[in-house]
Amino acid sequence: MPKRTLAFSSALLLVAAAAFAAQERPRTWIEHVRFHTLRTLQSLGRELDAAVVAVRSNAAGLKSDVAQGLASVTTEGRRGLDHASRAVSATTARAFRDTHDTFLSAGRTLVPGVASQPKAKTPVASDRLVDSPMLAPHFLRGNDILLAWHLDTGEHPFRRSVVLSDRLILETDGLDLFSFEPRTGVLHWLYSLPGPSNGTYDSDEDAIFLIAKDVYYEIDRMVGRPRRRFALTFPASNPPAVHGNEVIINSWERRVIALNRETRVREWAFVPNDNVVAAVRAQNELVYVPDLAGNLVGYSTTGRQARWTYEAHDAFRVTPVLGLTSIILPADDFFVHCVNRFSGLAHWKYPVQGLVTQPVWLEERAVYFAADGDAFYAVEPKEGKLIWRVPKGGWPVAVGQDNLYLQGAGKEIWCIDRKTGEKKWAVSAEPFTYFVRNTVSDHIFLGTDDGQIYAFYLRGDHLEKKAPPSLEKGKEHEAPGGIEPREPGAKEDTEHAAPKPKMPAPKGLRPPAKNAEAPAEEPKEEPKEQPKAEEAPPAAKDAPRVNPNTPAGEKTPAELEEEEAAKKKE
Repeated sequence: MPKRTLAFSSALLLVAAAAFAAQERPRTWIEHVRFHTLRTLQSLGRELDAAVVAVRSNAAGLKSDVAQGLASVTTEGRRGLDHASRAVSATTARAFRDTHDTFLSAGRTLVPGVASQPKAKTPVASDRLVDSPMLAPHFLRGNDILLAWHLDTGEHPFRRSVVLSDRLILETDGLDLFSFEPRTGVLHWLYSLPGPSNGTYDSDEDAIFLIAKDVYYEIDRMVGRPRRRFALTFPASNPPAVHGNEVIINSWERRVIALNRETRVREWAFVPNDNVVAAVRAQNELVYVPDLAGNLVGYSTTGRQARWTYEAHDAFRVTPVLGLTSIILPADDFFVHCVNRFSGLAHWKYPVQGLVTQPVWLEERAVYFAADGDAFYAVEPKEGKLIWRVPKGGWPVAVGQDNLYLQGAGKEIWCIDRKTGEKKWAVSAEPFTYFVRNTVSDHIFLGTDDGQIYAFYLRGDHLEKKAPPSLEKGKEHEAPGGIEPREPGAKEDTEHAAPKPKMPAPKGLRPPAKNAEAPAEEPKEEPKEQPKAEEAPPAAKDAPRVNPNTPAGEKTPAELEEEEAAKKKE
């Protein structure tokens, strides 16, 4: 009986469950969405787990392959990887500096003269030498040339340079102005300009004069800081020319204006026939103004008018060079003109087959200039006759005792005999791209596109220790002895004239001491005739009295006269 009751209750429960299932409500669309979404996410999770496992397995295999590859790399390969890593680092640093320079240039453009302090990066000696035939040991030893020094100035190419008697001035595209000691490469100072300078620089013993972004600068030659700096009220078209207490600048408004350097007041103005892009030159009361119309005007600052005018057939674009009685400058008419600077009359003009784009180099015995694509010329300064020419020769890069060193065709350096113009040797200067014009010292300065500068010393052809008067500091275009010829009848210019040099007393002759006794007889000095070659020297009794104050080691006048007479007799 209990067994039957249990079976009946189980059957009843099954019937009730079936009835309940038959009455279950259908699922809504939201429940279906939830159900399928859950299934999809579960499937995606399983696939992601499988992908992670596969990536880990592949990474482990790649790591093993890289380790095996690095283990098999040779020494040269490792050096290549090291150089590649350095190149990436240098590129990153260059990009950072370019960004910094861009923002700095924008600030200088908005406010001229701001941010003119030196940058933190200064030139450093580089232990990396470029691969150039100029650095080949057999070339240096064979020609007795030394690599004096080389520096890295900061990855910017050079745009302008000038070699003075005691310093090398370099301007880069990064608007940095460097001053180096030419023989040792020691940095004197570094100054940051607000913009590119207008052409060449003018200088004297105390300062360097230039214009950048229409701002006039007088940079101290020793410390590299502006002694004077002021913004111009007109757009400047040429480099400044300093004459006494005046600075002469041309405006794009076709005006030659002289400003007082201290008060900035306009002293005078001159209206040329056309604009002036070359620096003017001034001596005494005359200012020489070359314009783009081909006119060279001698303007008198005292009379406030043009004294004379010389006409060429095309524009003057190059700064003139003053001689004792002449002024020499090239024009776009393919002639180099030599004009009397007192009358404006032509001395001579020499034809060339290319444009002369730089000022001529004037020495006592020759005038040197280079015509682009033509030749390098040596011409007599008085008559304009050709001494010699070097075809395809460029401007000098160094001056030796017996030779000149020119920039030759195809980025070469040529050694030229100074007397005959004969080429002694030539060497390629690759990969140097910047050649510093140098007519002052016996050093060759070459630059690269990444801001490296190299100096080569001509030890076997070095100059004398004492430079000639034409190469002394601040007196590149003065007459020997500081005496400047004037136009006949012209008054002396006391405002701009240099002080007259004091003549030292003759060596070996000094005034007698106050307490010294006077000689018994003091005959008057009379001019004596020079003895002929066959005559005997003057007698001892006729010789001048010996000064008791003559220093030891110095010869008396009597001894000097005896030596001179003996030489004439020989």
